[in-house]
Amino acid sequence: MTAQRTVIAHMTAGVATLRDPIESLFLTHSRTRQWDTEGIIYIGPDHSFEPLSEEAQRLQSWILREYNRLTDSMRALLVERPEHERVRFAEYETRVRSLLGQGEAQWIGDLRELHRSAWEAIEAQLALLNALHDPTEGAHVFVPDTNALYWNPALETWRFPGAEPFSVILTPAVLADLDRHKIEHKNPDVRGKAERLIRGVKEFRRRGSLIDGVTIVAGVSSLAALAIEPRMADSLPWLDASNDDDRVLASVVEVMRLRARSEVVLVTRDINMQNKAEFARIRFTEPPDP
Repeated sequence: MTAQRTVIAHMTAGVATLRDPIESLFLTHSRTRQWDTEGIIYIGPDHSFEPLSEEAQRLQSWILREYNRLTDSMRALLVERPEHERVRFAEYETRVRSLLGQGEAQWIGDLRELHRSAWEAIEAQLALLNALHDPTEGAHVFVPDTNALYWNPALETWRFPGAEPFSVILTPAVLADLDRHKIEHKNPDVRGKAERLIRGVKEFRRRGSLIDGVTIVAGVSSLAALAIEPRMADSLPWLDASNDDDRVLASVVEVMRLRARSEVVLVTRDINMQNKAEFARIRFTEPPDP
């Protein structure tokens, strides 16, 4: 795992990957022309983009795909901000899509000005994240999936280099998995692990409120639990509410929103979950070995 990177810093780094490609799209590959109205008085946008080369179209497709991923993540983080901020975010998004798509008429044909307008709108979207509150600014937060807990159920032994003290947050989806597995799983070893993990969580509850967080190891780690299921409609649009992994990812997004100025990392050994996390711009790491 790399050095600490807060949720906002992680989004900022994602935006930075678009800087050079967008500049190349506008200043190297794009051309504009002013319409010839032949003496007709025309009130409205009077410049259009020339068709892009195949190479430029491929670059454009990549930029639009990556921009979509970023806006999905940022929109999910802003879901509880005031409506006027979310409206502004959508307006910036419309402006950026219009310029990147190059399908709409423009008032001006200066490519440097159009590039500057697109980039300023993207930066304005990112700036809206700075209003997010974080009661534990600068903290290290790790969100395990069920697979990680089964791999090493002894939470008191967990350590992450360079991340002390840290918090472990249990999601409703993971706790529901444990409850289900202790009764229904066909493998008796898994049933036993689930039962022991649940007993361990209940023991931690004796130390205080899991909602507020309790100590695992003094000065090293603490444990907390999310109380409610994530709102899938307000999360990443491609997540499936009927998929257990996707519900865990939605919970991680919820933690990211609540701890936007902290480092939030999914803990999993599941390669499919890691792939989904990477696509969702969620940082991940593997659990400590037993």
